[in-house]
Amino acid sequence: MRAPNLSLGSCQKMVCPKKIRRTRFFAYVPCDSKWPPVSLQPSIPILRICASEEINYPSKLRLQEITLTHCDLQSLMRSVFMNDNIINAFIFSLETIPDDMIVYETFYGLPPSFKHIKKHGTAVLVVTNNENHWLTVKMDFNTQEAIIYDSSNKPEPPAIQTYFNSLKWISANVQKQTGPDCGVFALYFLYCAIYGTNMKNINVDEYRATIGIRLFTKAILL
Repeated sequence: MRAPNLSLGSCQKMVCPKKIRRTRFFAYVPCDSKWPPVSLQPSIPILRICASEEINYPSKLRLQEITLTHCDLQSLMRSVFMNDNIINAFIFSLETIPDDMIVYETFYGLPPSFKHIKKHGTAVLVVTNNENHWLTVKMDFNTQEAIIYDSSNKPEPPAIQTYFNSLKWISANVQKQTGPDCGVFALYFLYCAIYGTNMKNINVDEYRATIGIRLFTKAILL
């Protein structure tokens, strides 16, 4: 299957694929900061997300059930921990999912929700570890194997591993982070795990920009 193109395109309302497992549960981080609006030029404002902390954010972006606020967009900046709204919005922006695969949003990566994951086909999701670290998990219930893609230099078994202890768990040899960029790596690993692309070492700042471009071109400016 050909992976969708992540290049810059025209702004449009996206249609969320039915293969993505989703709910209306989203975390909201209140923010008192007031930012001036931005006019969406073709690419320069988005690409500057990684290059400068003086970026002007739009007031709000809407992508399906998720409204991305200033605080959400701020987590796209260099060396900032990426929040769950950005991660879920990126997941919702994926157009084509293999037939035997379900991609779950981060809500299902929390212990109370593990029981809702269907135990057939392949499940791919971004989970949190100790609520301060993102990593990607791919569970194949046909082969009874699960792969952990973790950018941490000191990885710990995710809580989901205990719940699905009948699977054979494997830790993939992947690029490690040097800053609070686990969310960036988790989305890159997620993308590769879904579409079967080879994982290579990435430039973290450039991939943050790629994520920003993806969200800006798939969302509605409010």
